[in-house]
Formats: sequence, C-alpha cells, structure tokens
Amino acid sequence: MRKRSILKKRILEKSPGDWRRIEKVRFMPGCAAGLFAEAESWRRLDASILAPMAAAGNAPIRVWSAACGGGADACGLAILLQENIARANSRASFQIFATDVSPALERARRAQFSEADMAGVSPERRRKWFDAVNGGWRLKHELRSHCVFAQQDLLADWGFRQMDLAVCRDLATLTRENQSRALHRLHEALRPGGVLFLGRPARGVGASRAAGFETLDAEAGLFRKSAETAPFRSLPAGPSDGTNQIARLRLSLEDLQATQEELFALNRELHDVNTRLSAVNASRAAKIRQLEAQRAMLAGGALIALFLDQDLRLQWFTPAAMELFPISERDLNRRLTDFVPRIHDPDLVPAVREALSTGRTHEAEARTVDGRWFARRIRSYDPGEAGAGVALTFVEITERKQAEDALRENAERLRLALAVGELATWDWNLRTGAVVWSDGHFKMQGYALGEIAPSYEAWIARVHPEDRAGAEAALQAARDARTVYNHDFRAVHPDGSIHWLSAQGSYFYDDDGPWRMIGVMRDVTAQKCGQDALLRLNAELEQRVREEVGIREQTMTRLAQAEKLAALGELAGGVAHDFNNILQGVAASADVMTRSAENARLVRRATDLQIKATQRGAAVVRRLLAFARRADLHAQRIDVAALLADSRDLLGAASGAGVALALDVADGLPPVSADRSQLETVLVNLANNAFDAMPGGGGLTLRARRETRQGEDGLVAGEYVRLDVADSGSGMDAATLARACEPFFTTKPFGKGTGFGLSMARGFAEQSGGALTLASAPGAGTTVTLWLPVAPAEEDARPPRRPPASAPVVAARVLLVDDDATIAEFLTDYLRGRGLDVIMSTTGAGALAKIRSDETFDLLVSDLSMPEVNGLDLARAAHDRSPDFPVIILTGYAGDADPLKTELRAGGAIQLLRKPIAGEDLLAAIVPMVRNERATESSS
Repeated sequence: MRKRSILKKRILEKSPGDWRRIEKVRFMPGCAAGLFAEAESWRRLDASILAPMAAAGNAPIRVWSAACGGGADACGLAILLQENIARANSRASFQIFATDVSPALERARRAQFSEADMAGVSPERRRKWFDAVNGGWRLKHELRSHCVFAQQDLLADWGFRQMDLAVCRDLATLTRENQSRALHRLHEALRPGGVLFLGRPARGVGASRAAGFETLDAEAGLFRKSAETAPFRSLPAGPSDGTNQIARLRLSLEDLQATQEELFALNRELHDVNTRLSAVNASRAAKIRQLEAQRAMLAGGALIALFLDQDLRLQWFTPAAMELFPISERDLNRRLTDFVPRIHDPDLVPAVREALSTGRTHEAEARTVDGRWFARRIRSYDPGEAGAGVALTFVEITERKQAEDALRENAERLRLALAVGELATWDWNLRTGAVVWSDGHFKMQGYALGEIAPSYEAWIARVHPEDRAGAEAALQAARDARTVYNHDFRAVHPDGSIHWLSAQGSYFYDDDGPWRMIGVMRDVTAQKCGQDALLRLNAELEQRVREEVGIREQTMTRLAQAEKLAALGELAGGVAHDFNNILQGVAASADVMTRSAENARLVRRATDLQIKATQRGAAVVRRLLAFARRADLHAQRIDVAALLADSRDLLGAASGAGVALALDVADGLPPVSADRSQLETVLVNLANNAFDAMPGGGGLTLRARRETRQGEDGLVAGEYVRLDVADSGSGMDAATLARACEPFFTTKPFGKGTGFGLSMARGFAEQSGGALTLASAPGAGTTVTLWLPVAPAEEDARPPRRPPASAPVVAARVLLVDDDATIAEFLTDYLRGRGLDVIMSTTGAGALAKIRSDETFDLLVSDLSMPEVNGLDLARAAHDRSPDFPVIILTGYAGDADPLKTELRAGGAIQLLRKPIAGEDLLAAIVPMVRNERATESSS
C-alpha cells in the first residue's frame, strides 16, 4: 500500500487528470458493452489464438483478465476456451485470473448479467452456458469454476507471471505514460510468445511500438510478446562497479516479487473459496434442517417410504412401511432381498436395480394379499455419488381402483346396453365444437370406426339433402324452446343406401346459454319399412273393406228395396181399398144426383156423401204424408188428460179380451202444442202394437207426466209432457229394439203390419218439437214414450174461422191457374159465385203471358206443379212487377213445398195451401191477403 501511495503522489504531481482516469478504470464495470462486444475482434481472437491453444493441449492454459470490471471478458474467455477444447476433443485445461479494484468485482464473482449485457450472446450459447435467474442470466457452475477473481491495482501492484494470454480492453483510457507502464506490467506477466488482447481500442494505445511486442492483428488488437535475448560472452574489462551484482539481485527480486504476487492472488482465491464454502455450509445446514423436518413429517404421516443405498441396504423407513414390509429398527443396513413383503410385486427388486443404474423413475401398481391396492414409485437420488440410492414410496389407491372397476363395469354395462338396444351416443361441446361419438355412431353414419374425426359437419354431411333443413330446424327449435330434441331423418351411406335414423337429445345450459348437448340415436330403417308396408296393407285392406261394404250396401239396398216393394204393395192394397170405398161413395152419390136431380133431398144427401168421401180421402193422404214426414201439422193446444179420457173407451173396445187398460195422469197437467188428429192416430197405432204384443192378454198403461229436460234424448232444454204407452208383452231384444223405428221394419207375420207405425210416430213427435224413445227387454214388455212440448200460455190454438156463406167479400180481380181443368173450373165457379172477378188459365205459359201483359190483377192463385212453367215461376214473374203482389200456391204433394219455402225466405207475399181444398177455405185465405195488399197501397 505504501508503494501505491508513492505512485499516486508522483502521478498527482505530474498529471492530476491521469489519476482520475486511472481511478475511473479501476472502478468502471469492465466492458460496458457486455459479453462479446466488438464481435469481430472476439471472432479473430477465437480463430487465431484460442483455437490453436486448445488444440495443442500440452499444458494448462493460463489467462489474466486485467481490469476485468463486471467479469464479462473473463466469462467470454471461459466460454470460448471450453467450446474450443470440446471442438478439438482436447485434454487441455485452463485457468482464468480476473483482477480489478472496482466494486463490480463482487458481481463478477457471481457471473450474473443483465439482458443488455447479453446482447452479443447467441440464443444457442444462452441455452448451453447460462441459467435464467431473477430476470437476468448467470454463467453455469462448470465454467465459473475455471475463473478466479481477486483485487489488484494494475499500475501499483505487481502482476502475474508466465501467462499464455493477457486481456485488458480498457487501456485506451489512460495517458501514454500510464499506458506504457500498464503495457510493461502486461509484458512482464506474459510468457515468451504469450499473446496480449487489447481489442479495437488498441489503435490508440501504440502497443506495436512498445518494446517487446510484435503485432499479430492490429484491427483486433492482438500482439505477441517477443523474446528478450542479447549476446553475452564475457564481462567487460575494467574495475568492478557492482553492475552485474545489481542485475543478478534485480532478477532474483523480480522472481521473488512474482512468487509473492502469485501467493497473494492464491491467498485471495482461497479467501474467496472459504467464503463460498461458508455459504455452502450454511445452505447445506439449512437443507439438513429442512430434510430433518421433512423426515419428521414423513415419520408422523401415513406415507409408506423406504430409502435404500446402492447395495439395496435399508437406510431409513417411515413407520407406515411396517404395514407392507416385516421390518424394524434392527433391520437397518439389511438388504431389500432379505425381506418378504406383504404385497405381490415380483418386479420390485429388478425395478430398483434399474432405477439405480439408469436414474429413471419407475411406477407400477401392486396388490396386497388382503386385496388392497398400492401405487408404487421408485426414484433414485444423488446418482453417481457415494451416497447414491433409491427411494421407494407406496400410496394406497384401493378406493380409486374400486372406483375404476365400478367405472369400467358401468362403461361395459352401458356398452352392452347400447349394443343390445342398437343405440349410438354423441356428446357435443357447443363452445369448442368438439364432438365425441360412440362406436355405433360411426356405423350408423356410414363411417368406418375412426375413419373421420367426429364433428357436426361430418354428421350433417351424411344427412339426406331433403332432410337437412328439417334436422337443423329441429335442433334450433329444441335449443330455443329448451325442450328435448326428437327428430327422424335419413342418412345416405357411401354405397348409396339410405337409412332412417331417429335422434333424441337434450341441451345443457349455464348463465351464458347452451354449452353442451348429449343424445342418443338409433337405426329405425326396419321400423320405417314396416310402417310403410303396414300403411300399404292398411290401404289395401281399407280398399277391400270399402269394396265389401259397397257390395253389402248394394245387397242391403236391394233387399230393403224388395222389402219396401212388398210393404208398398201391401200399402197400395190398403190405400186402394180405402180409395175404392171413397170412389164408390162419390160414384154412387153422383149417380143419385144424376137420376134424381129434381129431388132436392136426395141431391143434398148425395152432396154430403161426396164431401165426406173427399174428407176421408184427404185423411188418407195426410196419414201417408205423416209417414213420409212431409205433412203440415196444424199445432193447437191439447188437453192431454181430456184426450186420454176420450180415447179410453175407443181403445178399450179395440183391446179385446184379457187386456187391462189403465190411465195414470198427473194432476195439473199443462196443455201441449201438437196436431190433435195426428196425436190421436199415433196413440191408436201404439195401442194396436201393444195389443199385438200381448196375444194372451196383459196390461196396457197410458201414463202422462210433466218433466223438465236439459238436452237429454236429443230434446231442446225446456218443459215437456211425457206420454208413456207401456205394455206387459213379450218385449224386444237389443237388435230388434235398434231397428224398431226403421220404415218397413216389422216383426209381425205377413199381412199383419207394414212397419209404418213407429216410424210415423217418431216423425210426428219430431215435427212437433219433441221426440220418441223406446225401452224394452225380452220378457219385460215395451214402453214407448212421446215427449211433447208444453204449449206457450199466449198461444191461441183455435182453428181459423171460415167466413159465413152470406158474408160480404171484397171486389178483386184474381188470376187462377191450374193444369187440371176440373179443379180450375170448380174453383173459378165458386169464387165467381162469391162475387170475385176470376180470370182462369189451364197452362203456366198462358198465365205468364197474362202477367207480363198490361192486364191488372189483385191476386194470383196457382198450382205449384205444372209442366214448362210452374207456380213458383209465375210467383217470381208477379213479384218482378210488384214485390208485394199477393200469391197463393196450391199443392197436393208436400215435397213440392221445399222450393216455395226457399222463396218465402227470400221475401214476397206468398201463402201455401194443401190440396184438396174446399172453396170456402180458399176464399178465407184470399180475403185477408187482398185487404192487406190494398191497405199497403193506401198507406203508400
């Protein structure tokens, strides 16, 4: 230090700035540009100097990095030397001495660099020679061990000796005098032929001009130390001045100084090593404490662990290990092969030996004799060292194995169920698009197993083009409505075959919407084909049934027609008998009137007979129309109790011997609204049926009650009088009861009945606003019930009064039309006799011409059914002239009234009268219509 102080004093006396620059050099962080700055200089150093040194491999390579700063140059030299030695496959070794007085020397010892310092290091070298630590990079230990870092003042302290390479790339910052001093130090440190590396700044140093150096590469700053030799044969003559002795002493002193400096550097290095060893010892002590804590934790836990050395001798074990191995503390240092474990693991010892030899970790599963499962793991530690060994650990996995077995069983069960049910499954992640298909899904889609990666696109590609839109729409509908997806579609296989598939699936939702869909699919081709075949069979069957039904209906129609013809024959016989009697009376009375015209009494009697005969004929016609449900009923208020009382004597006389007739009429029975004559006829027919059902005698009860109906039996809700005609006869079975009201159906022998009675009774009841029901059973008699509506209180059921023969009539001009001349003449004569002006026509065409002429008429009376132009045509023509023109239509057939009813609904003054009609009845209808028409004209 004294020498350093003297040097500092002299420098300050001569040039204070030099000392500041020297201090800057001493304390600057080495090469500020980082590792391998000035890449070209380093490349030339590597190629021309380091590579030959490494290839020679004769002696250790000694390198001094002076003013090393942060150690970038020293670490770079270590990397290049190591790479060259490896590349040359040389046995050479090297040692790098790095010195400086800068505080950065501590960072240099750590060999840690920032990202900026590493700018010149290639990625390959980073991976090979550095470790990433704390956001920076650190040189690996194998290279750090070649570097020795120590403090040294380049200008004040003695340097090293016999160095192969000296490096000082910051020399250009000194003055020329101090540069020469530094070069002298570096020259002394190099062996003869040693190399000095200054880098590109050497161009300003002048090393080539310094004594003892020759230039190798000026651009790279490479110089070689030249040999210092001089011829010396004998001492010069003359007195001794001590020069030789001084030279010898100087050489000895220099050797001693070099040795002292090396010892000093070695001491510093040993001090550094001691510091590092102390740190290592502290770290190892901490690790020992940590290991002891871990060992205590292992001993107190349930982990089964054994530690063996290289000879498989037991070094330590956890107490839980005694569960699988028959060991105790006395068994330490015994071999693993000396124990018989309670676990079946034949590969245990071979696996341990392999782990020791290869360093690889072995894992396996083993089972104990009592059925427990353990996961066994063998791992080596500290391989290749004296303390190398293996650690065996066992972890119980019995529950996991049981769960795996259960899972495998469930999976197998599911697989078998899917196979038996011929089902396929899919699992679709809607977020990622990933799809998982079962094996059967590939087959149903026409793919070989594993032929294609499952996806939505792979599925839709197989769907028949005509079914794709429907399949996608069904998916979207189920997704939007959060319902189950259920859809059938066709899939087209590569061979062109078409298969029907039925798919069912469900979406799964979270807060963001649907994210997953799972479903099943099955091939329903056979079912679809079966359905199609069944539909064809059903269609064929229905066609055959229709044909059979048609044939049966035709047969039944012909049979019914035959039955009707037979019944009509019987009916015609009865009607012919009645009309023959009527005609007989008319003919006889006409003969009397012809032969006895002068006898007024006989003429009057003959006239009365004709009128009665006409009325009898009209009654026969009404009965026929009632049977056909075409008759016009004249509703009137009827006292049912009085009617039944009046009918008792008549029915009692007709009942015959052995039949008891009884009346059961409730008190206060209201009147009904019906046609009295038709009701009497119905009661007589029902009673006659009952008498026929009791040939051996029995009882007949006529019962009347008031009842309220709420829509039962086809009745409108309201008040009704219930008339029961109940007998105690043989009754009817269900089949007979079902057909009892059919026209022409009868169970009586031929000639005993026509089958009209019940049908005519039902027609009368329904036309009256009521209904007819039957109740019967074999041996229990029969009850026929007539439901007739209660008459309204304000209804006036009195028959219309005819005007008396002497009553005055209005003066009116009447157009009377009938294609039957007899009827036309009779009615014309009668009306003219009552003071009316009647214009008669026997053709519809002639009457139409009169209506369209300029003639005026007050009223039209026309027959309905006429050839070419009928009564309805005439009525329309009259209404064309005057919408309110009064018209009376006469008809003898109820069916002709249907068009007229339509005309009545369309409007117009039209009245319908039935034939045969008496003159006074026609007059009674004409008078009010004429008066009303004239009253209308007056008001307008």
